[in-house]
Amino acid sequence: MEMEMEMQVGKLVNQLKILKMFGYLKRSIPTDISIQLILKCFGFYYMDNQ
Repeated sequence: MEMEMEMQVGKLVNQLKILKMFGYLKRSIPTDISIQLILKCFGFYYMDNQ
């Protein structure tokens, strides 16, 4: 049960980090580019090259 809680907290922390990173990127470069970068970080690539 305690492990479950730790995992949930870990997920939340990761999501906050991602949102923070997204915020920084959004400020420094155009939104579509920053979204592409974030997606690439997670191994998702835009569906252009199918």
